[in-house]
Amino acid sequence: MKNFYKVKTKNLVLRKVKPERGDAEFISELWQNKSIMKFVGFPKGIKEPPEKIIKITKERIKNRREHHLIIEKSGCLIGEALIRYDEKSEFAETDVKLMPEFQRKGYGSEVKTALIKWIFKNTDAEGVKATPNVKNIASIKMQESVGGKRIKKMHYEFPKSMSSYTTPVDSYLYIVYRKDWISK
Repeated sequence: MKNFYKVKTKNLVLRKVKPERGDAEFISELWQNKSIMKFVGFPKGIKEPPEKIIKITKERIKNRREHHLIIEKSGCLIGEALIRYDEKSEFAETDVKLMPEFQRKGYGSEVKTALIKWIFKNTDAEGVKATPNVKNIASIKMQESVGGKRIKKMHYEFPKSMSSYTTPVDSYLYIVYRKDWISK
């Protein structure tokens, strides 16, 4: 997959996470936010110190199938996004997390649109998938606003060793197909 550097949208900048303290502290804060993380199976948030986030970020930089991104608005860090793509798969995958004060303002759809455009320009993926929690109405609306089609409902349970700090997740699989995106 081609390297991701920076994408500018009307209101936002998406850039690669820098493995340094400022980005790591922000991601640590984002992951600890219960209202965000409950939708991905961590109702108490994920309490990772910035040092661990730096380590995770460095590992993701080495992983050529994944881009870990920061979302900025006017220089303020407002969220993170992921792009995952393995050339052996026909689908790329995205994930978007925004701090609560920046949700429900259209930024999620703006980010998702930018990610899809980048994926279809820089990979051979036939589609872009996402798996919003069935209770995350905002994420579902975001998927549908960019042309995502609901394919199926899924259920995920974390390993038993993680049961003390996770909850099972019911989600929908949404896919934006390249053929549909290009014909828009």
